[in-house]
Amino acid sequence: PLDGPVKELSIGQPIPGTIISLRDPANPTVEVPLGEKGEICIKGPQVMKGYWNRPDATAEQMTPDGFLCTGDVAVMDADGFVFIVDRIKDLIICSGYNVYPRRIEEAIYKLAGVSEVAVVGLPHPRWVEAVVAVTSNDDVGRRVFGCRVHELIDRFAVTDLERPADICGVEDLGVVAPTNLGQCVFGLD
Repeated sequence: PLDGPVKELSIGQPIPGTIISLRDPANPTVEVPLGEKGEICIKGPQVMKGYWNRPDATAEQMTPDGFLCTGDVAVMDADGFVFIVDRIKDLIICSGYNVYPRRIEEAIYKLAGVSEVAVVGLPHPRWVEAVVAVTSNDDVGRRVFGCRVHELIDRFAVTDLERPADICGVEDLGVVAPTNLGQCVFGLD
């Protein structure tokens, strides 16, 4: 509703005529239970039916029942309000578990002295990907963060799996997109 209630940090409820379904990112034909993280899939008169003359691209983006998969990970509450929590492209697969970088970044930002941080997954021979925190080349922030990583677990409910395996710095974090950090910082393709 355009004039209805508002919930902080929510993108709101679907507009009339639009259906939002949160789906399992690994199997977009399966809806996740209310309150659990899932990919936002939408359907409605304003949503595309597919890519013009590109059936392969359409099949990648659309579910068999006509929903567009957006790539956004969200949670829906009992009132139908949607809260975006991450992007699928940013998702880190660590030891078979889905690790959401935004959750870890939000916890790190709560540590005093950290001004910029991005969390990425880097290839790892045992875990598939390792969680790595990249900070701006601010010695104070890196020192404070490095000394207080365990506080992330104790204070901010970050699990052992989500704890960064490494911390590194770049000259100017603001000009590097998180999806390109592996390539820009570590020379990975």
